[in-house]
Amino acid sequence: MLVKGGSTNVTTYFVLRTAADGTATTGATITSIDLQYVRSGAAPSAKVDATALAAADSVHADNKAIEIDATDAPGLYRVDWPDAAFAAGAREVILTVKLASSFTEHLRVEIDAIAGDASAANQTTIINHLTDVKGTGFVKDTDSLVDLAHTGADGDTLEELSDEIALVGGAVGSGSDSVTITLEDDDNNPVGSAEVWITSDADGDTVVAGTLVTNDAGQITFMLDAGSTYYRWAKKASVNFTNPTSFVAVSD
Repeated sequence: MLVKGGSTNVTTYFVLRTAADGTATTGATITSIDLQYVRSGAAPSAKVDATALAAADSVHADNKAIEIDATDAPGLYRVDWPDAAFAAGAREVILTVKLASSFTEHLRVEIDAIAGDASAANQTTIINHLTDVKGTGFVKDTDSLVDLAHTGADGDTLEELSDEIALVGGAVGSGSDSVTITLEDDDNNPVGSAEVWITSDADGDTVVAGTLVTNDAGQITFMLDAGSTYYRWAKKASVNFTNPTSFVAVSD
């Protein structure tokens, strides 16, 4: 699940299953459900006892919940979360719903760093560049935008614009040195189109750069501090990576 930083009135749905036999939990007492969340690198929020919504289509209300339909949607519960869980400034938030007689359920929600984290200057730069290229005549079913070489009034190509967008929200990192990482599989073949992010700790709690995607040569460049130790994380469907992999940053 992905939400924009600063989103308000976020509602999620959880399927609860009875711990004894794995069947759908129906008829749960809403006030017996515990709600809690933890944002990346932060202490968990205080546990809150849910209170009942009046109906499945009621307006959002923080820390409230309701069973949707015990007959036709057994085990499905709606949960409304406080806005503080989704404030900009964290990479993700984990939402937890706990009921004594059921399995505890967790939901990982990624927080879009662009919303609320980008500086006004960066936003203005991107808007200006998009204005530059909007009249360059892109045609449906022709070359992809990535392959087109159109330039704006200030000479920026779409590829350069894409690089600038990656800077918004700190995706490339805030270090002083350009550091290129090459991602390879077990046979030492470069792995393109893989998601990569960098943390300063082995537990993965403090993300300092990413997520970015490797190019066809398996390379991705971050802004890190040369000589410092970091941890690289990567994922791609059908490819197994050792996560995390520690490394000492070397400037390009």
